[in-house]
Amino acid sequence: MRMRLLLAILAIVILSVLAVKDVQSENAGQEPTTSPKEDTVNEQPPKAHEHDVTTKSAAEGILTEQKTITFEEVEKFAKEGRHFMVAYVHKEGKMSRDYVKDLPQINDQLARFNKSLKIYPTETHKDDKFGAIARVIPSTILFLGDTNGFPYYGERTAPEILKFYQRVLNATVREIKNSREISAFKNSSYATVLFIFKDEKSQTVDVLMFARKFLDVKFGYFIDKWDMDSSLLHVYRNDDGMNSLDPGASESVIEDFIERETHLPLYHYPKDGRVVPSLPESAYIFYVHNSEKISSHTSEWLRKIGNKHRGTYALFVSKFDELKVDPLGDILDLKRDGFPYVRMFLRKVMVVSNMEDSIPGEVNEESVSAFLKATESGNVKQFMVFQNLNENWNTGSVITLAAAVYRKVVHNDTMNVFVMIYNNSSESDVIPVIEKIAEAYKGVGNISFAKIDVGRDSLPIRFQPVTNVPSLRMYEKFMLFEQYPSKL
Repeated sequence: MRMRLLLAILAIVILSVLAVKDVQSENAGQEPTTSPKEDTVNEQPPKAHEHDVTTKSAAEGILTEQKTITFEEVEKFAKEGRHFMVAYVHKEGKMSRDYVKDLPQINDQLARFNKSLKIYPTETHKDDKFGAIARVIPSTILFLGDTNGFPYYGERTAPEILKFYQRVLNATVREIKNSREISAFKNSSYATVLFIFKDEKSQTVDVLMFARKFLDVKFGYFIDKWDMDSSLLHVYRNDDGMNSLDPGASESVIEDFIERETHLPLYHYPKDGRVVPSLPESAYIFYVHNSEKISSHTSEWLRKIGNKHRGTYALFVSKFDELKVDPLGDILDLKRDGFPYVRMFLRKVMVVSNMEDSIPGEVNEESVSAFLKATESGNVKQFMVFQNLNENWNTGSVITLAAAVYRKVVHNDTMNVFVMIYNNSSESDVIPVIEKIAEAYKGVGNISFAKIDVGRDSLPIRFQPVTNVPSLRMYEKFMLFEQYPSKL
């Protein structure tokens, strides 16, 4: 009751401030109100692959208990022709620590298959050129007697690691001798890569190395004795024709080209989650539905968009019931009604955009394409995903919220939280008022005050939409619902 009374008082105060503001706007020459420096909740986001942190001494102990490998030793072992693996880990990451703990048991099982095969843990550092192969931490890199590393991102268990090792060992390159064989080769897989050489001596590209890196792609080569084809290689996909690369490309350019052109245009998440680290795109589009299966028409236009935007966006289809138990479910900010949803997730900067914030209405090929165009022009609302709270988040006078931490702040069991919802471009003069009230109630009755600028950020979709600004909401501790002055 006391909280509701306070909410009513605050509402009256704010309304009076707005009335004064209207009068001031009519007076020429009036100095604008400026708000004091903000206490912003804005820690650096943690790494996407590591969330749990232990003490430094305990973390270091995990690595020192086992034989680690140095950059120089990796080169030495490779030159000696050894088959071995390197586990790139972070000593303070929970998944890394768990992996390192399991390595003795995993190595025992690997030794039964190949006595010399072993996984050595190490930490990445800027001078380690092999560590650059690892796109996520932890990850495992396989070396087969040279310095070409083959990354593995699957389950960190001995049986699955052995399957990967055997697949890499058994990778092959097919010699294509005539046009009839080319036709059969193109249809042997979703994506195939055909290298073109003038003669045996001109085979300067290590095709087998690429076949070992891209295990889901079929590789072949064709000796063009009559020099009728001027390309270095062709990529064939069974959904939209052929793309080619000219001669003279470097190994890294060839790898980037194959990586971009051979992956599927549409994946299912979380079922296909293992492919995420191997994708060249760092921006993901999620189409989230709530039906047994999406229509063939929808699949067709989603694949069309996926092919059109290769190298920029990777597309995923997700079913809500499967996604809600995955950590990504919270990141994408979903609720039960209003399907389908479309979300843009920018992996490198950990930012999410909700399509309905900028392109409302029906979800179809045209609206999703418009959403991508709006994203590229910077005309969509975005919010940080892994924005953390400081330990002393509730000690400032007024906390500045972002959508990513909104729920964590307001739904807690320690504080009663008042949130001022405003638009900084037009309503910034209400902030000094709530700051004064916050100072007056500092340390009284477990009350915290916060503000969120909805002109810059969206409220999470789980909360009631904002119908007017400025407005005030109250969240009582232990309660998972909102209260408004109009409901008192």
